[in-house]
Amino acid sequence: MGSINPLPERQHEALLLEPWFARLPADVQLDVMVHGRPRDLADGERLFGLGEACDGMFAILEGKVRVSSTSALGREAVLDFYRSGQWLGEVRTLGGGPRIYDAHAFGPTQLLHVTPWDIEGLMSRHPVLCRELIRSIGTTEWATVGV
Repeated sequence: MGSINPLPERQHEALLLEPWFARLPADVQLDVMVHGRPRDLADGERLFGLGEACDGMFAILEGKVRVSSTSALGREAVLDFYRSGQWLGEVRTLGGGPRIYDAHAFGPTQLLHVTPWDIEGLMSRHPVLCRELIRSIGTTEWATVGV
């Protein structure tokens, strides 16, 4: 594999804002970027919905994603906004199962989509990726419960 970065420099820099990704060796970062597929969303466009099968994880290269859940009475609760450099969908990509929330673009948004099959191959080739993803998920879960 060549050393040409498939993303514009500003998007690669955005990915480096995420600590787990920044800790990866440069060749592993490049392999993840090469296997990711760009995806553009318009403001309000749905990325995925509650209960849908997981089709991978997403890095936000530019823009924001609004994550929400809707009650049985139809009331939406905004859970979080993911910003440039953050990833979403890691837990379901690694562990399986349907999506547990809705995700929509909040303004024009550019993403990097990495499928579960690509993640499997990447982790097989780069065990450090597996360790960093597990570390990231553990950190996120503890932050969620306020510990």
